[in-house]
Amino acid sequence: MVIALTVGEIGVRLIGKSDSHGNFLVQGRRVKPYHLPTGGLEEKVASYLLNGPSAGIGYDPVLGWSPFPNTESAGGMAHHGTAGIRSASTSTEYAPNSLQGTLRIALFGDSFTWGAEVPDDGTWGYFLERSLNRSGLDAEVLNFGVPGYGIDQAFMRWKLDGAQFSPDVVIFGYQAENGKRNLNIYRPFYAPDTSGIFSKPRFVIETDQLKLVNSPTVPPDELPDFVENFGTWEYAEYEYFYDPDDFEDRIWLKSRLISTVLEVTSKLYKRSVEAEEFYSLGREPGRLTMRIIQDFAKDVEASGGDFYVVHIPKRDALQSHSSGDQLIYSELMEAIRESHIMIDPLDELLEESKKSSVDALYMPRGHLSVSGNEVVGAEIAKVLLAQ
Repeated sequence: MVIALTVGEIGVRLIGKSDSHGNFLVQGRRVKPYHLPTGGLEEKVASYLLNGPSAGIGYDPVLGWSPFPNTESAGGMAHHGTAGIRSASTSTEYAPNSLQGTLRIALFGDSFTWGAEVPDDGTWGYFLERSLNRSGLDAEVLNFGVPGYGIDQAFMRWKLDGAQFSPDVVIFGYQAENGKRNLNIYRPFYAPDTSGIFSKPRFVIETDQLKLVNSPTVPPDELPDFVENFGTWEYAEYEYFYDPDDFEDRIWLKSRLISTVLEVTSKLYKRSVEAEEFYSLGREPGRLTMRIIQDFAKDVEASGGDFYVVHIPKRDALQSHSSGDQLIYSELMEAIRESHIMIDPLDELLEESKKSSVDALYMPRGHLSVSGNEVVGAEIAKVLLAQ
């Protein structure tokens, strides 16, 4: 037994490696004790303060981060016009009100709505506009999606930027994993391998109302000190993915073998209860998602617009659907469907995948491919035209 444990310990240490924060990883999985995400942060902050936004997206005191006007991403694949809206060029402008007879549609959501990994003419917003115009309906689509956004930030961007453009229709791109982002304030606690460095605002429900914490967000020059002393910060309790115990260097965690076994066991358990933890209306994550979407819809309707939700499935969700399995977030999906008009292209994407494969509908980093975006845009157009 001693020999076996010794061999196991040596084997784990040989296959493992350390990341920039000092975390020990085994096959890409962190094992405890965790380390605060401070590695390289000072250099990243200094670079940002010196060079400005990377790929056109930078610090925003209200939203956490947002697209800067008249910028483009690395390689020129994506452009933001004068209002920070993803457009065909950096000089694209939109009037406060649409032209007479033109249906103005505004999109809000994360990188799946923004259109990560595809060019400007490969997003579902582009295909939605094209489909409507080809059908004889004069329409323009304004893409307010932003990579990395939670549902909370999408709602806040509507209030801050979108409402002033008086859209007739507002479409929120519901990518279920974003509900977890609603619980997050500093992204590296949720996604340690992220390249993002900015903090974000977060809603909590108090006396049946949404209340913002971490607003305004932490300025870039204060981030290193903020992260280093996160446990003493007044809002640390609201960071769902920060547990001080995870950072304690306990004696039994000196063994990489034991810490790896404990981590794997913990992750397997968390995966088994994920539906209950994040997508049940009986717990905070699900309730918060529903409340934000409800307030989003009320605000849009109060401004005179129609509110729609479009379901954007990730690759694993489409694969589960193709196998006949229930979506892990089905309870929350049904609750949204009962309260709002939901457009769900899941079956259309599955039908399209039969022509080649599910993988053909997604890019290497997991976002919808051009063909996947085209299916989604066409399905939304079909529903809007029918109404």
